[in-house]
Amino acid sequence: MFNSAILDVAIGMTFLYVLLSLLCSGLKEYISQVLDLRGNTLKKGLTNLLDAEHVKGLYENSLINQSGKKNDDPDYIPSRNFVLALFTTVLKPEGGTLPTETKGLVEALKASDFGDTKAGKSVSLLIQDAGTNLEKAKTNIEDWFNGEMTKVSAAYQKVANIIIFVIAFIVCASFNLDSIQISEKLLDNSTMRNLLVQAASNPDQNVVKMISEANQAGNSGAEVKNIFQQVEQLNLPLGWKQDGAWTCKGMTWGEFFIKIIGLLITSFAASLGAPFWFNLMQKLLNFRSALKPQKQETASQ
Repeated sequence: MFNSAILDVAIGMTFLYVLLSLLCSGLKEYISQVLDLRGNTLKKGLTNLLDAEHVKGLYENSLINQSGKKNDDPDYIPSRNFVLALFTTVLKPEGGTLPTETKGLVEALKASDFGDTKAGKSVSLLIQDAGTNLEKAKTNIEDWFNGEMTKVSAAYQKVANIIIFVIAFIVCASFNLDSIQISEKLLDNSTMRNLLVQAASNPDQNVVKMISEANQAGNSGAEVKNIFQQVEQLNLPLGWKQDGAWTCKGMTWGEFFIKIIGLLITSFAASLGAPFWFNLMQKLLNFRSALKPQKQETASQ
């Protein structure tokens, strides 16, 4: 017979990981906005694609800087806007009219200072590859741009993952969020365990949904506040001081090593993201619901 206590502990831990992941995600988004991480990563990617001088001119184009304010760098550039902005920036067409034929575009590019750059030569080749089809030429350049943006997205995600792991470890270390210790406490304490399962499965008090809605609305302050309130109501064994005594006092090196492992497990779990743990939690809840009729049927027999 499957141990229902172990299943409830798994549900409780996944619920805790959902809350922690949402908290770390909210803090990461706040830090990203303060540091303008997306905008800076995009600008760095464009500088690798073009060069600093032409990126500066590109950012002054109204198709890129739609607010019209200086130093208001975008977080995202549509590929078609990039193509049109690039042509108008480097070619500087008289009257604002671009050549309507691929041959004219290539000649204009070669006559510009951009034409001698590595990027300019690549753009010329992409246009020539399209023959006389101007739309295909633009599509070729869009694909070239999107290829670089894939690298930019990967670079941003790499930095974001590091940030969220560091945030998670700081939070875990601050509040003693030790997965090993918490899971042991849940296994020994049925009241605490049932409270977590109820919080995870109660649709009328679905705090995960409430927090997600706050996150989608861009209200990270409300999101963080709701998470802390929810965690406080769970009465988990958090913090380094319990019953007036420091939990780390008198630890052996072996116990300290296990503590670090427990904190790292929680930090890594939080870095996997709320969607991963929420989906797993739902599967565990469905499995738990499927076990109930079987238990009732066995008991009636």
